[in-house]
Amino acid sequence: AMNLTILPESSADYDVIDHILLDAFKYDEEVRLVRKLRSSSLFDPELSLVAISGDLCVGYTLYTPVTVYGDETRFVKIAGLGPVAVRSDFQRHGIGTAMIEFGLNLCRAKSFSAVAVLGYPAYYPHSGFLPASHWGLKLNFPAPAAAQMVLELEPKSLDDMQGPDHYLPEFDNV
Repeated sequence: AMNLTILPESSADYDVIDHILLDAFKYDEEVRLVRKLRSSSLFDPELSLVAISGDLCVGYTLYTPVTVYGDETRFVKIAGLGPVAVRSDFQRHGIGTAMIEFGLNLCRAKSFSAVAVLGYPAYYPHSGFLPASHWGLKLNFPAPAAAQMVLELEPKSLDDMQGPDHYLPEFDNV
């Protein structure tokens, strides 16, 4: 693959991150979402990651806290993955996968039990994601079931969890 450095964003990266998101998604909802998430008290800048190749920022991904409730007494600390964006002229070089893997290791180190993603069903299984329905979970989004996926970081942590999950409120109306 290519020589890639993955590290937490800095405020100097904000403009180029906006451009990467616009380039990858072709509309500005993701830009607005990321800007809102940065102002959340639960936002962790160490989980807001840029991929650098040479002196270019070529990719961006973000993990945010999500809570899934089993019942009143039990909840699981999981992370929501997304957006994941790579500059269109750098796609298909493994950058997105590298950012995801790097972030999953950070999530393990930060004691997240699982990671949820809403995304392309053909892409995320490469990194170990399974349909949320595998655990009987439903993500709190009006999206096809196949696009709702979860990866367990801590084995059996999602057993007996009903959901629904609770993303940060900044995700509402996206």
